[in-house]
Amino acid sequence: MLAQVLTEIERRERFVLTSHDRADGDAVGSSLACQEILRRMGKHAEVVLRHGVPRVYQHLPFAASVIQAERVNGNFDAAILLECDSVQRTRLQGLEKQFLINIDHHKSGRTFAHVNWIDPKAVATAEMVYRMAREAGVKISPEIATCLYTAVLTDTGAFMFEGTSEHTFELARELVLAGADPARSARHIYFGHSTAKLRLLGAALSALQREGPLAWIWGIFPRVA
Repeated sequence: MLAQVLTEIERRERFVLTSHDRADGDAVGSSLACQEILRRMGKHAEVVLRHGVPRVYQHLPFAASVIQAERVNGNFDAAILLECDSVQRTRLQGLEKQFLINIDHHKSGRTFAHVNWIDPKAVATAEMVYRMAREAGVKISPEIATCLYTAVLTDTGAFMFEGTSEHTFELARELVLAGADPARSARHIYFGHSTAKLRLLGAALSALQREGPLAWIWGIFPRVA
């Protein structure tokens, strides 16, 4: 399926990239890396996210180029949806008539696009983007590696989630060798929260209830970036 994705990319020149609404680390990191990979392949690529890049990921390379919008505007040859199981989840208008390429690593991934590359064995969508770059002969720059490493770091819960294996660490090693800085990436993600978010966390934890192995929080809390 990777070969088909690359074939469709080769046939086209202008791409819009997006992911699910309220993008997480894998969504943002994969989209930014994929955008730069396409540009290095000589393509025109833009990332459009419904709510833009969350504050904690705004340090990433290329993040400033992301377009925050409700509608995809422009003359594109295809849309690439990363880590997203439907057009609706993007909350973007204007994708319906695009040629769609779907790249996802979730077992729940759906074959909604014209081309669907779904690999549940991949630790993150970022791994698939990394493989795409390698197959296309695109050198992994330190900037691309940083985006992909951040995606892997967050989607594995800092390498704590079930499914983390020696393969995960081998991928991380390759990204570090390509220029990703593990300490810097971790600091931004886990120690870069705003004061408002820390206060919200404190308010939430103050309402924490626990009964044996079960714990819960109840309350009405404002959303913060």
